[in-house]
Amino acid sequence: MWMRIVVLMAISAVWSSNAFAGESCPCANKEANIECLIANFNLLYRCDYARFGDIIWKQADIIKEKREEPEICTFLKLSIRTGTNAEFDEFFGSIVEPLLFEEPDLLLSSVMKMQLRYQNATMRFLQSPITAPKSEIDQVFIKMFKDGKYSSIVKLYFSMADNKSGDEAKNKP
Repeated sequence: MWMRIVVLMAISAVWSSNAFAGESCPCANKEANIECLIANFNLLYRCDYARFGDIIWKQADIIKEKREEPEICTFLKLSIRTGTNAEFDEFFGSIVEPLLFEEPDLLLSSVMKMQLRYQNATMRFLQSPITAPKSEIDQVFIKMFKDGKYSSIVKLYFSMADNKSGDEAKNKP
């Protein structure tokens, strides 16, 4: 009886490790790009952590080197995956938060060009920063609001802060 259980466990372990082997894991070869990673975030993270890291670091390096809106927009799409993985959140924050301080116009201009769901996710992420004090992030948004150029994004950011504090008030006894 025990032998049968051990054999079944061994077969199960071999099968599950093969299920995530290189071929069956998404984002291989030509598909090893950020769009594929966004679509297969959890599966790729579990089945091929090295490929996951290669893709995400490559995109981060592109942003650091080029600082162009299309690449930033693509990277910011990952904001919909924040809040699900602390390690990823820290990485995402280490790219996005410094960009907000160094080139706020570029970051907010990129956000404005994105679909609403990505705008929401990016602003929601910035409401709970990882690498910078929230008060400093708030100051950047206040300054950008005074400039008037990005008022819709700034309003979205602060409306999330209002909703967040409203939710906290509802949860208090």
